[in-house]
Amino acid sequence: MSGPAEIMTDTFQAHTLMDKDGKPVVQHFDRVTRYELTSVQGSDVMLLDVNSDLYPLKNGTSYRIRVSSVPDFNTNKDLEILQQEQSAMEYAMAGTIFRFEIADGTEADRACTVYASFGGLIMELRSTLNTLNSFAMDQKVYITMYEVQRPI
Repeated sequence: MSGPAEIMTDTFQAHTLMDKDGKPVVQHFDRVTRYELTSVQGSDVMLLDVNSDLYPLKNGTSYRIRVSSVPDFNTNKDLEILQQEQSAMEYAMAGTIFRFEIADGTEADRACTVYASFGGLIMELRSTLNTLNSFAMDQKVYITMYEVQRPI
């Protein structure tokens, strides 16, 4: 393995997930918070479950998020490469793509949604087919993130 292959990298701003009445969504699990993250450069939206004891996201703060494809999580060489990748990041998870939805139509910019599970923590990523065409069903993925520091 030569290392994780980048699928996408973007900067997202974290927001507290609200229900239809404008109230914060009630969390169903201890130590897990679902955040809505919106791309600062486009229209991509990510819903992401995060272990909030380990890495609580701050409302309104920007985070650099990278999703990489990883062929196999089970060898020592793979683990070493992933640990090197994670060393520059503040939070990381390994998981699998379990659902891929493409809206009806023929245009490459039609709506698309990718779902991944990271040991039960879920990522839902909504964008266009052009942006998400490198994702595939049952693909092993690795997500890394860090807080973007604002210039002083």
